[in-house]
Amino acid sequence: QNIDLYVGSSAFGIFISGVLTTYLFSRLYGRTTFWTTVMEDKYFRNVKNASEECVELYGYGILLVAAMEFLFSLRSYSLAQQAK
Repeated sequence: QNIDLYVGSSAFGIFISGVLTTYLFSRLYGRTTFWTTVMEDKYFRNVKNASEECVELYGYGILLVAAMEFLFSLRSYSLAQQAK
């Protein structure tokens, strides 16, 4: 029952998008072959690393929002159960 509460919440969708951003997209985005193709002769590893880290930080931010959203929804659910 508790897992159904989480999976049915909007926080779960936000969490999934954060996981996909952090652990899938940022890894594909940070591939050296992609950056050497895009930047050609002007390839700088520091640019690639900084860009990849920014995408990871964005994903971690999404995960933080998902955690806060779940805590707020859990609190409101708990208050609603106490009112019954």
